[in-house]
Amino acid sequence: MKRIKGKEILLILIIYLIISFILQLKANDLYIKIVNPAFWLFCGVYYYRENKEIYIRFSHKNIFIKKLLLWMLIYLIVFFDIGFITGYGRNPYDNTLFGIFNNITRVIIPISGIEILRSYFINKNKKNKKIYIIMTLLLFFIETNFYYYLYNWANKKVIFKYLCSTTLPLLGINFLSSYLVSIGSFELSLIYRLIDKLVLVTLPIVPNMNWFVSGAFSLVFMTIIYFMFKYRYHPDDSLEIEKNNKKSFGYPLTLTFCILLILFMLGAFKYEPIAIMSNSMVPTYSRGDVVIYEKISQDKLKKLKKGSIIIYKIGDMYIAHRINKVIINDEEVKYMTKGDNNTTSDIKLVATSDIKGVYIGSFKYIGYPTVWLNEFFSKK
Repeated sequence: MKRIKGKEILLILIIYLIISFILQLKANDLYIKIVNPAFWLFCGVYYYRENKEIYIRFSHKNIFIKKLLLWMLIYLIVFFDIGFITGYGRNPYDNTLFGIFNNITRVIIPISGIEILRSYFINKNKKNKKIYIIMTLLLFFIETNFYYYLYNWANKKVIFKYLCSTTLPLLGINFLSSYLVSIGSFELSLIYRLIDKLVLVTLPIVPNMNWFVSGAFSLVFMTIIYFMFKYRYHPDDSLEIEKNNKKSFGYPLTLTFCILLILFMLGAFKYEPIAIMSNSMVPTYSRGDVVIYEKISQDKLKKLKKGSIIIYKIGDMYIAHRINKVIINDEEVKYMTKGDNNTTSDIKLVATSDIKGVYIGSFKYIGYPTVWLNEFFSKK
């Protein structure tokens, strides 16, 4: 059989991208259940044999695979440990026997075909960086769920959350996968991608992570894995001898810092941050600042004094105002609050059950991205 050349592969993928976009608009079920799995099954089978030559040249295979398996084990442990903080929920994938078969058909087969084709193409075009990048972007767009964007286009908040939690990590996954196949073969990228997906499509419960934590968690681990390989690999296919112990020691430190930062943003610790949306508390803090508050027990919440700044929640809105009056009625404690920059007290009294914590300190300006996003999504 005549071998399909690099430029011909790119042309085929461009045509397939156009077809997949049209099918997602017109016949999404047909595309997901039949067309996409069939296309990538053919690609996987066709290029598996072509990859054997690359596979044989894959030096240090066992070392690379062991390192990647170790990091993926850490990834899974941290991923499921987050559930102790956020709680666990039912997996959105169907986990019946027939459902698992469908999941493998719709998810695992396409990923396998993509990585086998990626490995062949990139290892044949390592010196051409432009084609290398074009291939990566093409595979990213082919994997992108355009149907979801078009279906939810009117809801900016839903689109933004999906972009951060799914699409940006998918872009990172594709660039990391391209790097992994460039230093070896499809084995590395398949291990990375399939371990994560097989857990999701087979287990009945998963951690309840919000969109921010989900996206950040994926991107952090991609970065760690990239640097873990980058500083141990040379183009001459030899492993780097680590002379600088500080550099190797920096990997777990970086990983620990990133995980702790995500958990802090998630509210896993005694202290938690919120962004300030108004100037009601000027000069104590102002719009765009980030306030850190301490979570305290119900007993302590009932003993707060006039002048304390509390963070409480009404509906979906967090408010950080100062107590200007304590009201006790039949052993029930409520607080009247007021912003330092406001002329009148807040209308609604605050019950202890509404209070999230007590003000500790603030940081200037770093909350502005949250403020701008909130204003953008609030526009009609």
